[in-house]
Amino acid sequence: GGLTPSLIARNAMLNATGYEDLVTILSDAPMIAPMYFIVSGGGKGQGAIITRGREKEIDLWRINATQPNGWWRLETNYDHWSPVPVGDNRRQPGNAHVQAVGRAGMNYSSMYGIMVEWPTFNTHTDHTAVFVVADDYYNATVWFG
Repeated sequence: GGLTPSLIARNAMLNATGYEDLVTILSDAPMIAPMYFIVSGGGKGQGAIITRGREKEIDLWRINATQPNGWWRLETNYDHWSPVPVGDNRRQPGNAHVQAVGRAGMNYSSMYGIMVEWPTFNTHTDHTAVFVVADDYYNATVWFG
């Protein structure tokens, strides 16, 4: 057995002593269902997508500014190493939107704009959120439709 993702996240935020400790807790805690944790810290290079199975991390995809376009990571509903389904390709358009905005143009508004632009935002989108830990910024929308 395991905990729900929200309880694991709560435990991690209450008990982690720093960014790497948070990543470890989110990667290792047994949980009831697979999912993605998208995390960032306040320091340079602190960002990752943790692909979770029920027992442990399947993949840890970190920001890596030494790679082309490595300053960001975009996650939709499909593992980043797998091909996207023909009927729900949000990955390539989402990456193109980030590239068009560029690092210098990225801010709260442009990030949210990317996330609500078709087809990254579509009828399968349930929740959209932008968090900026360094600025204590939080904007979340639950979509009903």
